[in-house]
Parts: sequence; C-alpha cells; structure tokens
Amino acid sequence: MDGSASIGSSQETFKIYDEEENLISECGDLEGYAYEYFHENGLETEHSKCDFIAQIHFKKERDGGRNQYVKSDYRSQLVFNFDDFQTSHRQIYIGTNYAFPGDLVNAEIDILSQEYFHRKLKAGMGFKFYEGPQLIGTGRIIKIINSKLQK
Repeated sequence: MDGSASIGSSQETFKIYDEEENLISECGDLEGYAYEYFHENGLETEHSKCDFIAQIHFKKERDGGRNQYVKSDYRSQLVFNFDDFQTSHRQIYIGTNYAFPGDLVNAEIDILSQEYFHRKLKAGMGFKFYEGPQLIGTGRIIKIINSKLQK
C-alpha cells in the first residue's frame, strides 16, 4: 500500500490524512499505519513492563501543541477523561524514536500513581497530556498491561 502513482513518466507522491485531518503519512506509505490499525492486539507486549499501550496524538503547533519533536522516553503530565487527577507519565514510542507535532504514534505508557488508578482503567479510555498548563496531546488506551489497573 502506498500513496504514490506514476503519471506519464513522473512518479507523484501524496500526503495521506485520516478522517480528522491528521497527517498519517508524509510520503504516501500506509503499510506501517495499516498494520498497526488492523493488528492493534498484535503489539509486542509479552516482555513489556509498562502499564498500558496507547495510541497518542500530538497537537500541531498551530493548534497549541509543541513546536518541536520529542524523543522516546518523553515525560509529561497525564489526566484521564474520567477524573481531574493529574499524574506524571513516561512515553516509550513503538516503532520510532521521535514524535513530531501532529504525529499519531503508539507508545508504551508508564504512570507514576499506579495505586490511585487501581482497577480504574480499560481499553478505549481516553486521556490528555500536558506540559505545565499547556495541552499538547491526547491519547486512547489500546491495551492494559498492568493487570492491577484493569477495570
């Protein structure tokens, strides 16, 4: 799968966006995105010590997000949509070492306040993450790894 096509003697490449106008691919490549979309439960989690796997979206700079990329092992504040409690968390990106403004990536997430969220989390649950008061992204839990957090 790709977003390029031959037109006459030239090869054209297309940017690909999802339904919410988020950029999926800069160069038309869909294979990685499609694999993750259709095989979410196939994410490598056997040896993971994270709390859960999530799909996260970084806001674009023009929408109030960061103006630069972050590296895997990025840390910020996380708030779940069902609660106002804010906790520190760490993001380890799956399949990439960087996340840029506007990116949609899968990540292993570790949260600091595990005791507080005992039996409160489930797949599909949404959250937001912040740098200080600035909302820089949103996420959705794909799979709970730490069974103590499972609702």
